Amino acid sequence: MVEMRPWGEHGANLPDLQEKLNTYLNYVEGGQLWRDYPAMAGKKVAFRLHTQYPLTKREENFLEIVKRKYLEPRDISWSITPLGTSETKGYNSPEPTPGNVTPAASAPGGRPPSAAQL
Repeated sequence: MVEMRPWGEHGANLPDLQEKLNTYLNYVEGGQLWRDYPAMAGKKVAFRLHTQYPLTKREENFLEIVKRKYLEPRDISWSITPLGTSETKGYNSPEPTPGNVTPAASAPGGRPPSAAQL
């Protein structure tokens, strides 16, 4: 995922981020990832957010809930990379490597679960 917009003070981008996460989860849980990339079956899934601007406390809190309630139980790694740096803030260790990560970031379309699920 890539976010180039400032996060702002009132969480204006959170609905978009939530929709992206719902779409990605649906893509993985619905099995479409494995149908699109059968050679990746059995590989660890990782979601990564590349962001131009630092997260605010609101986004950090939201993502911590998503990580704890939705990603960790599904063994999906999560990390954030500020654009223009090589620094990555991983939320699940160990940080995924190219050899053990599925291409979930390229998840096309898909119908996300209800926004209330996140």
